[in-house]
Amino acid sequence: MFAITETYTDFNGNEQTETFLFNLNVSEMMDIDRDEIHRILNEGTESEVNRYFRDLLLKAYGKKSDDGKRFIKSKEISEEFESSAAFSDVLFDILSTEESAANFIKKLLPDKVRQKVEDQTKAEDAKA
Repeated sequence: MFAITETYTDFNGNEQTETFLFNLNVSEMMDIDRDEIHRILNEGTESEVNRYFRDLLLKAYGKKSDDGKRFIKSKEISEEFESSAAFSDVLFDILSTEESAANFIKKLLPDKVRQKVEDQTKAEDAKA
């Protein structure tokens, strides 16, 4: 789990600062096709990249339970975030550079998965 703190202007014209939580567990990460990520990032149209990250952002968004034992996601929680004034600002920040998009994906990876990806990348780089 990781947090993004965003300062934005709400629909009443007031400046707000809020922290948003994101998490994908190992099971959810297994549903993501690594080849698809590479294809979209390297060959996708701007619209495809935007849609992919929009969907990923919504899939990862949730709220931590008070006792810290659960990361709660639901259609209602996602819709609440998507309809907020902050959503487009968070998405824009992620998509502002290739580095920020890559960092978002890396932060989403559970520690076990992140280590495996780093090991695979090192092995592929060593072969090249």
